[in-house]
Amino acid sequence: IPFCELTDVEKAYDLDMALETLKVLQMLGCRVGPDSSRGYFEKKVFDLDPSVYQQSNGYVPSPLNLDAISLSHELESLANVLAENAHNVWAAKRISEGWTYGLSKDADNKRNPLLIPYNRLCESDKQSNLVTSMEGLRTIVGLGYSITHPETDSVSGLARTNLGLGRLRTFRVEKGGAITSGTAYYEVDILTDGHIRVGWCSPTMRIANENCGIGDTSDSYGYCCDLLIAMNAGTSNFLGMKCSKGDVVGCLLDLRQHTVSYTLN
Repeated sequence: IPFCELTDVEKAYDLDMALETLKVLQMLGCRVGPDSSRGYFEKKVFDLDPSVYQQSNGYVPSPLNLDAISLSHELESLANVLAENAHNVWAAKRISEGWTYGLSKDADNKRNPLLIPYNRLCESDKQSNLVTSMEGLRTIVGLGYSITHPETDSVSGLARTNLGLGRLRTFRVEKGGAITSGTAYYEVDILTDGHIRVGWCSPTMRIANENCGIGDTSDSYGYCCDLLIAMNAGTSNFLGMKCSKGDVVGCLLDLRQHTVSYTLN
């Protein structure tokens, strides 16, 4: 049925999820505003074939035509943050309504097998959340808005060649054993402002030149404290975890889950 005919509860849920997307963007320091570089904007919708899509009540969906809208690598990374948050928002709402975890879905007893941490969801469920988040971002862009970050001017403008970082100095402990199993964690006190990276690397990591640092090689993982991105092999994922002088950044390596995580204060 059309959106206007949904119940107030169903409308509220859809609106809440849309607002959560905008809240996360704001929390990450992103700016959403009209994209003046694109000139005149005309909203277009798909003209779906009624013989295929029309329901018995006469309803034919009319989604926006977003075929011409593509997301940058950084916005795709941002979609992962939104997808995880959407799952947590949904789970919190279900738990507040009295739902608990169960091996199978049981509406009568309010049990649901999806009340688990996001990283434990099966790939199909993660993909469903991710597709929804990406469509949300594509909708914002498709409606004539841009998503930018004040630290980078553009979330899609994090190319290494445009960072203008100059020379980098890399420091690592002189003595220490390689981590081969389990977990390891350390913290770094941020004593100055500017471009600072922390992270993990293999014992054989080689710095190619003075413009190369941790996160630029395939065997290193780094977090850029000022640019709000995690890096590996020169590619970046937008995290939005901004830190500055006086903060403490933690670096967690979990070889059981094959993950690298970062904490702030």
